[in-house]
Amino acid sequence: MLAWFFSSYAFAFPLHLGLNGIWFGLSLGYALVSAIMAAFVLTSDWARFARDAVHRAEREHLAPGPDDARDAPLLADAPP
Repeated sequence: MLAWFFSSYAFAFPLHLGLNGIWFGLSLGYALVSAIMAAFVLTSDWARFARDAVHRAEREHLAPGPDDARDAPLLADAPP
């Protein structure tokens, strides 16, 4: 959010671009944030994240078991 604010302010007022500067600054801020997030997503080790999530679930006893809600009857199966 700060990238959008500062780039919009910089293009609108010090560079005297007015409303066009605000729009250009917003676009530039969105492009910058999108590039950073894309780099994070593309360079992440998703297999490790999945293993860590499984280990946390097992450690916290959140792994599905026989008493899991998926074995409960569905609302559509209940009598009216």
